[in-house]
Amino acid sequence: MASNDFDELIETAMAESGGARLLLVLLKVEGAGTGSGGGSLTPVLANDVVVEAGVDLDAVVRQADLVGLPWDLIMAAVLTDPTGRVPSSAAAEPHLKKMADDLMRSGDLSRYAVFDRAGDRLSISRAH
Repeated sequence: MASNDFDELIETAMAESGGARLLLVLLKVEGAGTGSGGGSLTPVLANDVVVEAGVDLDAVVRQADLVGLPWDLIMAAVLTDPTGRVPSSAAAEPHLKKMADDLMRSGDLSRYAVFDRAGDRLSISRAH
């Protein structure tokens, strides 16, 4: 059973027939604290992970922290393949790029889930 919103996303993805790949963009909040609103979001690192047993928020945070870059939030999406196979990292690459581009261009982020380091889902509004 999921202990936070992020793990719930993973459980939902694991229930998909076939396989899924978790798309992750780590974000840094610039110019404001994560709880105070305002500020801007900057992508720090993009990565994809096969959704399988053992993948959860703790594992993602541990792996992200090993990189050594400061980050505050996780923007996530799930990529599936209509054939039921797990999508490859190569197939995930353009989707990760689009996620980062949407963020940088103040695009529509409603298709992505954004979480804090505790795995709680956040609502992100963009100024245009």
